[in-house]
Amino acid sequence: MYATVVLVAASVTIASAQANRDAMASQLLDVMLEVNGAYDSDAAQDVAFPSLGQLQPQGYSAWGVGSLNYIRRYARTELQAVASSAVRYLPDFQEFHSVMHTGGVSIATSLPKRFGLKANAGLAYSPSYLYSLFPTLPSASDAQPVLDYSDPYDLDPSSSYSSTSSIELERRISRRSSISVVTDFANTNFSNESAAEIPEIPTEITTRPDLTVYSIGGRFSRNISRDNALSVGYTYRTGEFGYRVGRTTASHSINFSTNISRHVSASRRVDFSLSVGGTAVDVPQEFAQFDAVRQYRFDAEVSASYPISRTGALRGSYSRGLQYVAGLPRPVFADGFTGEFNGRVLRRIDILARVSRAAGQSVVTRDSLLDTYTSELKVTYLVTRELSAYVDYIHYVFDSGGELDTPQIPLVRGIPVDLKRDSIHVGLSWQVPAFRK
Repeated sequence: MYATVVLVAASVTIASAQANRDAMASQLLDVMLEVNGAYDSDAAQDVAFPSLGQLQPQGYSAWGVGSLNYIRRYARTELQAVASSAVRYLPDFQEFHSVMHTGGVSIATSLPKRFGLKANAGLAYSPSYLYSLFPTLPSASDAQPVLDYSDPYDLDPSSSYSSTSSIELERRISRRSSISVVTDFANTNFSNESAAEIPEIPTEITTRPDLTVYSIGGRFSRNISRDNALSVGYTYRTGEFGYRVGRTTASHSINFSTNISRHVSASRRVDFSLSVGGTAVDVPQEFAQFDAVRQYRFDAEVSASYPISRTGALRGSYSRGLQYVAGLPRPVFADGFTGEFNGRVLRRIDILARVSRAAGQSVVTRDSLLDTYTSELKVTYLVTRELSAYVDYIHYVFDSGGELDTPQIPLVRGIPVDLKRDSIHVGLSWQVPAFRK
């Protein structure tokens, strides 16, 4: 049900790679269109209150996906705009569903006196927020997608609107050193949400709270050599999870990072990054009964990319830290891992094998809130340079113990306490560079 939308974000990355190969062009437009048929089955569901745990229906479906990626280059500035949309048809219900729509713009420019400015903004309708619990893999190219909703899982029928924006100002103070300031804003609004009338359950559990997050931080970076860099940074972040007015969760983080790159051949390079630090978290005063008003946690992020051939690579990421995830009733401390192999094994056959797992702990009660896992195997046959056929299988598990000794109450409205879903998709994908100028 959700696997097709993965290709929306993937197409942006593929289009960006194509843009890198056409670096001399001042304007580029890439288009992706896709159709497929799918079947989804739920192996297990545990729903104590059905009104709180309704999923998108299982069974057969047909999908249509499209995306555009436009890049405009000037002497000192690069502008990128992306848009994507996915719709689904359910033959058993004879209904068309609007699944997800995203759009975004980014700009990067060089300013006088060694300053550089990067800014981006994005809008999305009903992306899957829980996927952000899985760590992001290191990019296969230098270009990054504008939006941060990669690999969404379309599981619940709740509609929502999200907006994100960020601004980064960098100042190079020498050939090897730089300082930067970054500010971010994100807002998520769940439309048509109302509290379920179950007296024994707190209202905050039976609804999906809106979320507003602000952050600002600074970083000092220094290149030790051509392939090694060190940095230290501080970030202040605050998020409102449908608390009473003026009640927020705030965090102060300090981390130290290193990035290492090594060439293993003329065309292959190993990349490794490590970040360690600590976070002090303040939660609203009314949660003092849980001894959770001030907490100190250890943070870490590790990622690596290793090319095992000219056309295939192993990539992996691990992260531990505080996350503000839309749809969850509380911020969570999450541990997560993602690993994959992606590459061409025969002349016309590509293989993608990926596994991800994440576990989250409540920042308020310190109870284990959720444990989620996914695995994917995708085989693609390249019919032509622009047309490909594929078979994609995904297994997804979501297990929530709940909070405050309520294991039978769904942590996330729209997703049962215990869910196991299997999905298979067979389809065609057409990706083409529309024009180069």
